[in-house]
Amino acid sequence: MEKLYQYFENIPRSRAETIVLVLAGILCITSLLNLLFISDKLRTLLDNQLYFISMVFLVYLCWLVFLYFLQKRDPIQLEHLSLRGTDVTRGLSVGAILYIAVTVALAIGVLIGLEGLAVHAKFAAVEATARTLGVFTFNIMLNAFVEELLFRVYLIPQTYLLLRQKISSRLVALLLAVLFTQLLFAIVHLPRDLFRYNVAITTIISTQAQLFMSGVILALVYLRTRNLLFLTLFHAFMNYGLPVMGTESDFKLYYMIAAFAVTVFWSKLPLRHS
Repeated sequence: MEKLYQYFENIPRSRAETIVLVLAGILCITSLLNLLFISDKLRTLLDNQLYFISMVFLVYLCWLVFLYFLQKRDPIQLEHLSLRGTDVTRGLSVGAILYIAVTVALAIGVLIGLEGLAVHAKFAAVEATARTLGVFTFNIMLNAFVEELLFRVYLIPQTYLLLRQKISSRLVALLLAVLFTQLLFAIVHLPRDLFRYNVAITTIISTQAQLFMSGVILALVYLRTRNLLFLTLFHAFMNYGLPVMGTESDFKLYYMIAAFAVTVFWSKLPLRHS
């Protein structure tokens, strides 16, 4: 834990206006995006997957440009956001190795079960493969990257540093930072359920609880690995499995188990940066 505290305390505090702009952007963009679904005409248009993914891609692209210009005027550097070359290489390498390992494990499981090596429907044809990879790359991955960058990699350390000004206990400050940021992570999904899906209040409460718990799990993975790209892939594969064969639920289960195992032994991995 001492190394984690030192890591956070070596991160410079963002300017107050940067934090305010980030929080305002989170609340306004998610609300405005989902308010579009109130219009029947826009809802019909965005029900088209191509139009929806295009819109989401543009929104996330604008988000990244906005965050880039904020970062240029802030003490926070790329290394504090786990975006050094070595961090990126390590996260992508470990995530890719896990994907290959899980895919091989599923193939072996299918063979043992004598079910035949049937390719999953997501990759059953060229058109299906193109659609799957398009959705994963331009929607799921971008969404996961932006959410992990904001709610885990940026806000947890900044909230911890703010709380440490008032709270002497490092552990209490860290626990509160995780709880506050992951509660925000759940809340910003409310406009989606209210305006886009229009679900019942009981479903909203259940979804909020699930999102909060998912946020806490992702926060724990972040605290252990402090690697944005690994966390992004973990988040993306949990939202949208990419099984070449076998079932999507099996893929998600195997990947989650493998990712947790890697998280536990992260500091022992040979790709460790000194």
